[in-house]
Amino acid sequence: MVLEFHNVSKHYTVAERRIPALSDVTLRLAPAEYVALVGRSGCGKTTLLNLAGAADLPSSGEVVLEGVQTSSLDDDALTRLRRTRIGFVFQFLQLLPSLSAVENVELPLQLAGARGTRPRALRMMELAGVADLARRHPHQLSGGQMQCVAIARALVHGPSLLLADEPTGRLDTKTGETVMDLLLEVRRELGTTILMATHSLAAATASDRRLVLSNGTLVGDDCAASGL
Repeated sequence: MVLEFHNVSKHYTVAERRIPALSDVTLRLAPAEYVALVGRSGCGKTTLLNLAGAADLPSSGEVVLEGVQTSSLDDDALTRLRRTRIGFVFQFLQLLPSLSAVENVELPLQLAGARGTRPRALRMMELAGVADLARRHPHQLSGGQMQCVAIARALVHGPSLLLADEPTGRLDTKTGETVMDLLLEVRRELGTTILMATHSLAAATASDRRLVLSNGTLVGDDCAASGL
């Protein structure tokens, strides 16, 4: 399995008050699987993605990424895990405005200490259909083009798991469909596992499975009987 949650709960403390965010979540994601995470705003989707991406640690239970329990790692090891095995795509794209598109795509490789990063970055931009925009800066790109650049950046280091938080939420319907087609092509070409939080019915319908969260609890998994 690429990702496993074993009885995972997460709470935060605010002004000495315990605020539950996730409660006793168990799930497993297989290689090359595309899973949609759905539920109302505030139900815990972003918390679950943060735990899956080792950006946060559970209050109880275990999060296991490719056989490694995230809670067993120190800060340096968690950083290496995020930089090598996980890709992130956000609704707010977080492209650096001072860098060109290809420089933004190269950045994860450079942070990991890689050299000769330009050819790999251009290959990912070609897969994303934006190689001809390599020298443009974010302000010179449309919303859909920026999202495709962000996806190329998330994939450039060859992650086994791609986490996407509402990647089509700020796009019009046609552009959102283009981005979804790209993600599905990525899954076919690279065998990447995708976990996407979404309010989009089209994105959820295209998935292999739909995980439904309500008030921090996993209340639905349409492939639960499959043994995944």
